[in-house]
Order: sequence, then C-alpha cells, then structure tokens
Amino acid sequence: MTNFAKSMEHITNHYSSSVKDLIITLSNKHNNMYPTIDDICSLISTHFIEQCDRLYAYNDMLQAELAKEAENGRLFRLLAKMGYINERPSYDNSPSWSETGDRYVLKLYRDYVFHQVNEDTTPVLDFAHVVESLNKLDVGSNERLLLMSRNEKTMLLVTYNDIKRLMNEAYDELLETPAQPVQSHPQAAQPAVGYLSGGVYIPPS
Repeated sequence: MTNFAKSMEHITNHYSSSVKDLIITLSNKHNNMYPTIDDICSLISTHFIEQCDRLYAYNDMLQAELAKEAENGRLFRLLAKMGYINERPSYDNSPSWSETGDRYVLKLYRDYVFHQVNEDTTPVLDFAHVVESLNKLDVGSNERLLLMSRNEKTMLLVTYNDIKRLMNEAYDELLETPAQPVQSHPQAAQPAVGYLSGGVYIPPS
C-alpha cells in the first residue's frame, strides 16, 4: 500500500488528473466488482474526441496531398504528350511532321506557355502562368488566346479546347501508325564525343 501511495504521488506530480483518476478507478473494486468498459469510457471520453479530431485533421491532410499528386499527374500527362509531339525530328518519313499542319499550333502554344519574353527580351519565368495555362488546356476551356510565331509574322486566335483536340489527335496519330520496316543504311562514321571535366564541357578533339 505504501508503494501504491508513492506511485500515486509520482503520477500526481507528473501526469494529468485524468490519468490519475483512471488508475484509481482501475485499482479499486466497487461492491466486489471491477469497473466495466463503460466506466472507463466515461472517464476518457474527452480524450476520444480529441483523438478523433486529430485523426480527422490527419485524414484531411492526406486527402489534400493526394489532390496535389492527382493535379501533378494531370499536368505531367499534358507535358509528356507535348514532349512527344513538339520538335519530333522525323515521323512517318516526314522530317517536318511536328512543324506542319495542326502540330504547328501546338508548337506555338508551347512557346506561349514556356518561351515568352519581356520587353527587354529577358525570359518570362512565371510558374503561375504555366500552371494556369496547362489547367485550362486540361479542362478544354473555351477561353481564347492569341498565339504568335517567333518571327511575329503569323498569329492564330484559338481556344484551349481547340489546342486540346489538336494535341490529342496528334498523340493518337503517334499511337495508331503501324511500325515501319527497318531499312539498312551504310555504316555511318562514329560521332565525335565530348565530355565534362570538373563541371566544364570539353569539346571533341
């Protein structure tokens, strides 16, 4: 009993009154019966609520992070499709495939998103502009935008929905074209190879 009293004194000095009450309840019998689970729950009910609040807050945080990843996935798919189409060196025996027809619109849109410049010709590095433009492209917005060629001689007024349709058509074309038989070519000379040394590029000798 003396040890119990000392233990309770230690608990009183280092723990909350709720813990103390719980231990006393678990240690005592009432009418030769130990406390039931209902008795215990009545003592710690406030802690149940606090724990539920923490769990709900944690769940909300996980859902918010999941939403961010889903958003990143959507934008990544758009960027991947644009990367497959834009500047493709050759396709279907056409070296200028990515520069002609509807694909030219996609090139101008790529420049609109990533290659804008300020009046003093410094590059515009605006992440908000990139995310906003890609989101509008993803939903197929009917908002119009003006695309301009690099030499400023060609301007096109299109909607994001038009660009999305053209991009999907070009991507589907890449998927659906059957593989061409491999043609043999005379062995070409090995290309000259440069390398990096200490972070400095050393050109081929």
